[in-house]
Order: sequence, then C-alpha cells, then structure tokens
Amino acid sequence: MPNYPCPQCERVFSRRASLRNHVRSHDSVVDRVLREIADEVEEEVIREEEVIREQLMEIPYYSENKHPFFAMGVLIFGHFLKKFYSSNEI
Repeated sequence: MPNYPCPQCERVFSRRASLRNHVRSHDSVVDRVLREIADEVEEEVIREEEVIREQLMEIPYYSENKHPFFAMGVLIFGHFLKKFYSSNEI
C-alpha cells in the first residue's frame, strides 16, 4: 500500500486525494500570511502617498491648482537635491 507523505508536515496518507485535500489546508495558511503582508505593504504605500500629498499642498502653485505638474517637478527635484547633497559632501 503506497504512502503519501505531506511535504510540509509529518502526516502520511494512504490515498493521494486525501493528501491533496490536506495540502490545501496548508495553502490557506500561506495565502492568509501573504494577504497580511500585502495589506501591510499597502498601508505603508498609502502613508507615503499622504506624506507626498501634504508636501505638495505646501507648494503654492500646486495648492492653488495653477500648475500642478510644475509643483510636482519642484518637489521631485527637491528630493533629488537632498539626496545628491547628502551623498556628496561639498
């Protein structure tokens, strides 16, 4: 009689279908963990977007809705300059 061991735990099954059904229980645990990680990453991205939005609103042209793309360019250029000057001592 063949034995079908579970690759993730120590259980052994006499039928392949039983092993297949059992492995699905492990998959649901993995899916839950992956969903939790995805939710955490999504929350972090949302927080970063809120910070950027707040920084954009501090730029006069953006908050007045005159030239939003110019304001975004100013913000991005400002971040570039901060990184450039912090990595290159003058």
